Amino acid sequence: MTESTKVFRRYTDLASLLDMLHRKSITLLRPDTWDDRNDRLMMETYANRLKLKTLLALCLTSRGETYHHWKVFTDKSNGVCIHFRRDEFKHAMEAADVKVEKVKYLKLGELVAEDHLIETLPFLKRFGFGDEGEYRAVYQNKAAEEHLKQVQIDLNIIERVSLNPWMPTPVFESVRATIEAQRQDASFTVDHSSLIDNRRWRQFASQYENKPRWA
Repeated sequence: MTESTKVFRRYTDLASLLDMLHRKSITLLRPDTWDDRNDRLMMETYANRLKLKTLLALCLTSRGETYHHWKVFTDKSNGVCIHFRRDEFKHAMEAADVKVEKVKYLKLGELVAEDHLIETLPFLKRFGFGDEGEYRAVYQNKAAEEHLKQVQIDLNIIERVSLNPWMPTPVFESVRATIEAQRQDASFTVDHSSLIDNRRWRQFASQYENKPRWA
């Protein structure tokens, strides 16, 4: 699958997006609620080995839009995809001591500790998740931090925001107006994903309406 060299996509919910716009910051979260227990174990092992009291992360993808991303990482009622300008996103994270790396997907036969440095553990995942094309932003500290890590950003690092394909059009129009009212001086666009109902697919299908079966 094609990977973008220009944007990172963050699939999340509407509340998180609005909070980001209001605070002008990206929040990194604790990994202890992640669905993949293997992934949680890698993060826990890493934190224990380095004696970290704080370990936070944010998951992104470089892959193009897929049904999988929408279904797994969002829901039909309030899912959104934030398209970050890749270079600007990485610069903002690096300035806040947050490491951004591509996730490496391993087959069971590749699970040999000598082949993988401890520093890579937060960026290792099972091969079966490879379609995600994940990049991960990770923040660590040997001291305990009372609050979640919030990285201040210029909202212009957002290229556009896509709202989930199941959102009814009238609802989309209202939500788009709400988001645009919160973007302040940023210039990003807000669109409605057409993944499951695409105009060009409809045009393609219409070509067969009067086409003879033998043509």
